[in-house]
Amino acid sequence: MILEKSMHYVGAASLMIAITFPAFAQRYPDKPIRLVVPTAPGGSLDITGRRVSLLIAPILGQAVLVDNVAGAGNALGTGEVSRAKPDGYTLLIGASSGVVISPAVMKNPTYDGIKDLTGVSLLGLQYLVVAVGPSMPAKTFKEMIALLKDNPGKYSYATPGVGSVNHLGGELIKALSKTNMVHIPYKGAAPAMNDVIAGRVEIAPMTSLSVSGLYKTGKVRILASMSDARLAAFPDAPTAIESGFPGMVMSTFIGLFAPTATPRPIVNQLHAATAKILAAPDFQKELENMGLILPPSRSPEDTQKYLVDFAARVVPIIKNAGITEE
Repeated sequence: MILEKSMHYVGAASLMIAITFPAFAQRYPDKPIRLVVPTAPGGSLDITGRRVSLLIAPILGQAVLVDNVAGAGNALGTGEVSRAKPDGYTLLIGASSGVVISPAVMKNPTYDGIKDLTGVSLLGLQYLVVAVGPSMPAKTFKEMIALLKDNPGKYSYATPGVGSVNHLGGELIKALSKTNMVHIPYKGAAPAMNDVIAGRVEIAPMTSLSVSGLYKTGKVRILASMSDARLAAFPDAPTAIESGFPGMVMSTFIGLFAPTATPRPIVNQLHAATAKILAAPDFQKELENMGLILPPSRSPEDTQKYLVDFAARVVPIIKNAGITEE
């Protein structure tokens, strides 16, 4: 009799667990979410992360708390998320520098951004443009390439640092045009552009956001965009492709990522919430003002495919140019 009662209680308890466990599993999120931004406050990545956190929180029904974990070319914060528990409570606003480039330039990489992270959604793309200052006599991109060919090693290009997407853009120009120019790395885009404006450096492969203000005031000229199609911000500037260099495309991206092995229902829920905020015209305008272009395809599958394609484009540049962390 006692055994029968015990078995009855065990059976009842098992039934209750079977009934309630899916309910608990479906109640994501039931606590605040940590959103890691791998840069210091103030930059475009941080601004985007904070806007996403504010807009997505009401949709998810939980606070989304931004945590700036800066350092090592975005690798510190990106690596931390790649090793986090895959439960949907630690997410990343990631960019090309941390997700793909940093692991490729590290001597001893601590994570693989493509294998250790799963894409929730792309948030924006930003293409490079070829900006030149007053010391560059060429008036067109073709003329600039001809000048570089005739004067190997005479001209230089400025970037925000070794291993930046700008550095890769400069090396791509050199490789595809079979020219030689000297790389001058700076600690940020602003000091790099100051020297371009002053005429100490002639060329700067920069994101459209970094040079749009300088372009509007006539301090720099844009000879080409490293994009698939002309950019709305610089409609008169031909693409490098139009100038006769197929494959001369370089961009950076911003996206929302979670640790690999995060349950698919949670990834889908996060993607659906992200899709809602990306559909808002006001948020689209904010992204546009930061120089970001909304990707046409941004599902988790498309985001992951974009990462793989991006890596296939930039990693060979890194290896061929021998770019390593300083």
